[in-house]
Amino acid sequence: MSQQPVIVVFGCGAPSRFSPSVLGSGVGGHAVRIAAEKGYSVRAVARNPAKYQDAYKDLPTVQVVQGDVTKPETLGECLKEATCAIFAAQAADDASAFDVDRDGLVNVAKECVKANCKLVVISSVFVSPKHYWNPVRGLLNTVIKWRMMDAKWQGEEAVRKMEGLKYTIIRPGTLVDKPHLTNEFKLGQGDATFFARFPIPKADVGKVAIAAATDAASDNVTFELAGSDSKNPVTVEGIFNGLKKD
Repeated sequence: MSQQPVIVVFGCGAPSRFSPSVLGSGVGGHAVRIAAEKGYSVRAVARNPAKYQDAYKDLPTVQVVQGDVTKPETLGECLKEATCAIFAAQAADDASAFDVDRDGLVNVAKECVKANCKLVVISSVFVSPKHYWNPVRGLLNTVIKWRMMDAKWQGEEAVRKMEGLKYTIIRPGTLVDKPHLTNEFKLGQGDATFFARFPIPKADVGKVAIAAATDAASDNVTFELAGSDSKNPVTVEGIFNGLKKD
């Protein structure tokens, strides 16, 4: 493994046919930019790389490469010498939730084991079946995308049970498209539900994901994430300390 972090991002900003504030489209794109601004080498993975060449042309350490999470044979080269993979991909329609959010995640996780690199997963609050009757989960799981939350949960479970894999599972709450970073991060565990009052910009989720990529304190943990507009700016340094391992 190279000393310089090599971050591979799956889901580098593809738009959704639904509101990106609902589904979180764009988190991967923020992660690409934040990693590049830190000087990391970044591979942004897309099924059609030409579509994204202009999006990152101002970032010399970013390479857009071809890959498809539903096709395992395309993933090995993407993860060559990688330090961490960030899985921010999600289904584009009702028919592909299990293909992408579950099976695609498993495909990437298996390749991460082979490449000996960490996996950071962008999931969702309320994904656990514990919240099956929660109206928010019901809306996301039916009206927004059919069984999307079920697929995400099954993908999470497969990651947690995969032998030889280092991972972090981030479950952001309400996502917003604010251009600036918030001044506070709130982390919870055990299916925490304090998120309605604390929306979080997608850029913040990307920032936390990049921090998790290189911080061993976030290894093998699952947590909920929210933000707030407090007056005192904070950083992500040390925010994973004290989290319980899965």
